[in-house]
Amino acid sequence: MKNNCCKKGFTLIELLVVVLIIGILAAIAMPQYQKAVWKSRGAELMTQAKALYNAQQTYFMEHGHFADSIDLLPIDFNSLTRNTALAQSYGLEDGYVKGDGDVFVYIHPEWDEGNGRDHGSSGAVFGKGPYAMCGFAIHNQGGSHCGGVPLPDGELLCTENTPETTGFCTKLFKGTLYGDCGDHRHYKIP
Repeated sequence: MKNNCCKKGFTLIELLVVVLIIGILAAIAMPQYQKAVWKSRGAELMTQAKALYNAQQTYFMEHGHFADSIDLLPIDFNSLTRNTALAQSYGLEDGYVKGDGDVFVYIHPEWDEGNGRDHGSSGAVFGKGPYAMCGFAIHNQGGSHCGGVPLPDGELLCTENTPETTGFCTKLFKGTLYGDCGDHRHYKIP
């Protein structure tokens, strides 16, 4: 007859404690992982907004005015599909989407009759998800305002194009409020 006291193994309590510790570590790590994922997606938007801005500046130097269509710009968005209807639903001239609207890249040219200046903005925002309509914008020549505050020329601003604050600019990119336009906000990022 074998002696049961010599068997080696873990007790049920020990296994439950290990599972509990793993669960607690996962609960702590998961939000940080999601934050890192959204921050890296935001970095991609930053790159697209800067590329679009640079293409607009090149076009302006060649033609004396900004393009009113992304198709006119010396830039290639192979992974994006044109969606003018979506752009116009947001009051923009032209836009492209990635996938089924995950990312929305846009230009918004404007002409200011008062001072005869051609200006506008370029940007890239998320089309859906927890940070839908949040991303980055760069304003071309002077003339663009947000709540009476002039927007800086050529400076990348984090933007939340929603009436409520999502925390995209403040929590992920440590932005400070630059201008509150009511239905959207611009943040300076360090």
